[in-house]
Amino acid sequence: MRVKRSAAIACVLITSGCATGPNGQSQSAGDVLKSTFASDDPCSNNARNIGIVAGVVAGGLIGKKVGDNKGVVLGAGVGAFIGGLIGADIDRRRCELSKVAKAHNLDIRMTDIKVPAQAPSGNAVQDAAQDAPKPETAGMSLTVLDRGNNQFASGSATPSPQAEKAFAAIADKYAVAPTGNDPNAVREAKERNKKMRILLVGHTDDMGSSQANADLSEGRARAIAKIFSQHGFGANQIYYQGAGEVYPIADNRTEEGRALNRRVEVVDLSDDAAFSAFLESRRPNVANYRPAAPTTVDTPRIASAPVKKSNDRKTAATASAATPAAPSARPQTASSVDATESKVPPSSITPSQAKREAGTVALGGLDFGGKRINGGAYKTVDIGQPVGGSSVFSLISRAHAADSLPVGSCATDRPRISNRVKSLESGQERKTSDYFPGTASSSWAGKANGHLVGLSGVAVLRDGGQPAGRPAFFIWKDWVDGSNAKPLLKTSGDVNVYRGDKALLYRVFPDEGPVRCVDMAISTSAPNTAPESTLIYEYGKAMYQADYSPVIAR
Repeated sequence: MRVKRSAAIACVLITSGCATGPNGQSQSAGDVLKSTFASDDPCSNNARNIGIVAGVVAGGLIGKKVGDNKGVVLGAGVGAFIGGLIGADIDRRRCELSKVAKAHNLDIRMTDIKVPAQAPSGNAVQDAAQDAPKPETAGMSLTVLDRGNNQFASGSATPSPQAEKAFAAIADKYAVAPTGNDPNAVREAKERNKKMRILLVGHTDDMGSSQANADLSEGRARAIAKIFSQHGFGANQIYYQGAGEVYPIADNRTEEGRALNRRVEVVDLSDDAAFSAFLESRRPNVANYRPAAPTTVDTPRIASAPVKKSNDRKTAATASAATPAAPSARPQTASSVDATESKVPPSSITPSQAKREAGTVALGGLDFGGKRINGGAYKTVDIGQPVGGSSVFSLISRAHAADSLPVGSCATDRPRISNRVKSLESGQERKTSDYFPGTASSSWAGKANGHLVGLSGVAVLRDGGQPAGRPAFFIWKDWVDGSNAKPLLKTSGDVNVYRGDKALLYRVFPDEGPVRCVDMAISTSAPNTAPESTLIYEYGKAMYQADYSPVIAR
């Protein structure tokens, strides 16, 4: 009975004629559903209607937990009101933005963003909603494609005069509008405007230097962010990011796909909690990556772009604690892992320093006990199925949700660099200290044919699953446990990170030395171990692949 009552309320709230069309003609159930929830018209009320129904269901369940029919009706009404407000504002914005796009001849894509409901608060009434569907509409992603350098000249971060006008018109449509002239409605709109977060993201194709692409796309995103700050939003509400080539929405192997990947994305979220949830949910669609040619002895090492002011790509902290303290191949308890991670700082060792440390030692003369690779048949790593994704973060653009993880081997990959999310107010990276297990500036080490291979400054933020810095990379020849010997090689490297349900793949490309790349697969069930890892190295004018099982070092 209660379910029927809620359904009836939903029908009353969402219809302006549940079974008749705009001309009074009868409509089938399928037509009603499409026009109500999945209309192709950008000026339809899809988001409002979906928000109302979601609010009705959630609110009705709250009322059910309270314990009477009045509670069901009241809860459904409150839920419908809140869901309808958010949805109606998104519908208004979508409609107005479609008109702006037409007026300025823009090629745009719009996608609603849904994030999980908030965690239990401890309040009995609020926590009763835990039985409700988790995803909630929290904002929208607007992608503005740049076909033919109309927005920015090639290589430039300065928007064209046409682009300035177009993005100013877009920014004008983002302020939450009151539902009427009632003072309460006006006050509600102002409060929602203060809570809103706007993220401008610059994207590129994968041609040229990955770091240069990240820096250029950051400059473009910052330029558009400044336009938004002039149209009703405080600089403390606005963020920008140079994502470069990391989040492609189309196949980079085709010119058509690369054209689609050159774009600016405007993401609006209802509040800071939704903003954090969105950032954590993002992951690249690696199926759209263009594979690199398999690594051979003749493959030139990919040199990183010169280190700039961005903290996320620079080698971090000081060299004094660069060497993992007392390297050990023994697993540790959870408590000792936490203590280690909080104390081990990253390294600032440069390639030139590494060469001086290595001296005249023949770095190519180290055998790590691997198998010779013939015909590019590299062993691939299995990190499982995607995590998060459309089932939890539903309706997030498919650009951020891969159906599979074809991560392959590091030998057929290359560094793909994205700059961090930054605040327009301060120009600094968005502050966060939430890392994936085993990656809070931790040190790792493991033996391969008697040689100890280690990493220091391993850090991966939950904020987008991005590496927080370039780790230090070490090799100790013929390591003896308990030794105080200096490493044969100290250098650093770029990192790609891929997330699966079995493991977090931390893929390192050392700047120099015999090891070309490392696939460290940090186990999700035991995040102080990485038992299925491998390293690719050059030995005797051939490429080899060795198994590698590092653990967090003391």
